[in-house]
Amino acid sequence: MDFKEEQQDALSEDNMTAYINAKAGELMDLMERKHDQYANDDDLANFRAGALLHSGSGDYYDMYEESKAYCRKHIAHVYGKGQDINIDKLMESLGDIVVYSLIQMYMVEKHYMVCREMLGE
Repeated sequence: MDFKEEQQDALSEDNMTAYINAKAGELMDLMERKHDQYANDDDLANFRAGALLHSGSGDYYDMYEESKAYCRKHIAHVYGKGQDINIDKLMESLGDIVVYSLIQMYMVEKHYMVCREMLGE
């Protein structure tokens, strides 16, 4: 059974936890495909390049700020639709928000890890 079928079954059974688990699996597949599409030696290359262009720094703090800009366009799309909901575009934007949130969590953890290393902890 694929993720879409699992999601439909979960919706039919009113099983939110099963739906979220299936959706998370689908989003992880999407993230891996996008990573492969943009892969190079730096997993955060697009965020680093954007941060360098915007602030002149490619550190985790500035990449995190840049990632919020990427995420904002999807948040604006979700909030700007009002009653005119195109489910495909809405679900795409909601999924992108989840993926950007996970990337941001990675950035925050890496930032704190680097800070701890610099302090010798």
